[in-house]
Amino acid sequence: MREILGNKKGIRDSVLNELIALYDVQVPLGQLISAELALKLADITEFINREISLYISRSGQITNIVIGGNDSVELPAVEGRRGIGRLSGIRCVHTHPNGNPVLSGVDFSALKNNKFDAMVTIGVTAPDYTQSIISFGMIVGLDKEEQFICDEYGPFSLEEAESINFLNVINTIERILDKQTSSSSLAVAAEKTILVGMDWGQIKGGWTDVDVIITMPSIMGKIGALGRVLGPRGLMPNPKSGTVTMDVAKAVKEVKQGKIDFKVDKSGIVHTSIGKVSFSADQIRDNAKEFISTLIKLKPTAAKGTYIKSIYLSSTMSAGIKIDPKSVDEI
Repeated sequence: MREILGNKKGIRDSVLNELIALYDVQVPLGQLISAELALKLADITEFINREISLYISRSGQITNIVIGGNDSVELPAVEGRRGIGRLSGIRCVHTHPNGNPVLSGVDFSALKNNKFDAMVTIGVTAPDYTQSIISFGMIVGLDKEEQFICDEYGPFSLEEAESINFLNVINTIERILDKQTSSSSLAVAAEKTILVGMDWGQIKGGWTDVDVIITMPSIMGKIGALGRVLGPRGLMPNPKSGTVTMDVAKAVKEVKQGKIDFKVDKSGIVHTSIGKVSFSADQIRDNAKEFISTLIKLKPTAAKGTYIKSIYLSSTMSAGIKIDPKSVDEI
């Protein structure tokens, strides 16, 4: 859908129409960004004194356009189920009205959390927009803690940025990530879909095809109204479960490594998920063993008698299979 997202308050229809026209601009294949597109963004940014963000696919097609404030822009979440060793296939290009192209901490967090191909910033220089400068950040690998490593490149002139062979760089990075994640614990939970973002309109419309939602404390006030949608599905972010946090990158890593949450109901029954039907028998066994071991470690000192009385294993809609608690020690 060709629409403008974000903070449109006070923006003239003529400006919104100019932005909508950008959907027709095609970035040449392989280019990070074209000088033509950068100049148009700089012109509109200077006129409205707000940041503008574009999402661009690898084919050069603009997929989303967002208006922010004069110093920040809220980025919609990126959906996708690309392999763990692959980036999202989308790059984010956004403007800085103050002329500074250096990536902020928020920029780097969005780059990592959404696995963007690149986070590109345009430092708008007025009145001669041709003097605007560009920097960009990219994920270049994983460190020993399995956190994404990012590098920043630039600043470049518009002409220099246009000459960067972007796709060649992406292909190289994905080969590195694929090799690093093939033996990484991140690969075990690769199928889990995590939503990290601040545009909740898609959820208001009924979309909940996600396993975990992670957000920051400052955003919780905006999604309280979604409790009726998210609560019954167990998706409402919660500080106790670590899904409302300032350290979003750490939370994403923990979820990808298989972190789960559980609680005891009034009858003393614990419900939790230890995997998916796509997991191997060994993975499900190891997860079950680790979960039961954790429960035993949390046994209250005042608890007497048999602590774990029964165990049942089932898929979401199947009948439960009874497991002998005594057999757990033999796993």
